[in-house]
Formats: sequence, structure tokens, C-alpha cells
Amino acid sequence: WMIPGKKITGMGGAMDLANGAKNIIVMMNHKSKDGVVKLVRRCELPLTAVNCVSYVVTELGVFRPTGKAFEIITLAPDVARSDMGEIFL
Repeated sequence: WMIPGKKITGMGGAMDLANGAKNIIVMMNHKSKDGVVKLVRRCELPLTAVNCVSYVVTELGVFRPTGKAFEIITLAPDVARSDMGEIFL
């Protein structure tokens, strides 16, 4: 897959991992360079697999996707639940 307007670097192994893994843990930055939260209700990019992510780990905490929102498993020190926004349970 490719993100429109971005460099294409190769196939990688995401499809094999998404198909065969029992748990997939995504590690990523919580916000973009512009300060926009990257965790969204619905992905608008092409998907390798649907509903396969078990946990998302960012510098602000650990989250579990529920299909409609993200459950907060744990937050980093000095991060408050109230700072997370409506997409988080």
C-alpha cells in the first residue's frame, strides 16, 4: 500500500504479520508534526487488515482499540485522562 503523495519504499511484511499474529501492538507517536492526534475513529488510508490491532503504545500511554474508540489502559506520568479527548474511554 502507499500513502498518496508519499515515497513508495517497498512491500514490507505487514500483510503476513496482520494475517498470522495473535496480537499486534502498534508503537507510534501520539501526535503528528502539526500537533494533531494520530489515533482516529476511522482510518481513511488503505488497510492491510481490519480489526487486527490489540494495543497501541505512544509516548502518552497504552490504548486498546474497541472498534469505536480507544480504551485507556495506562497513561504516562503527568498525563491526565481529561487531556485525552472524546475518542478515549
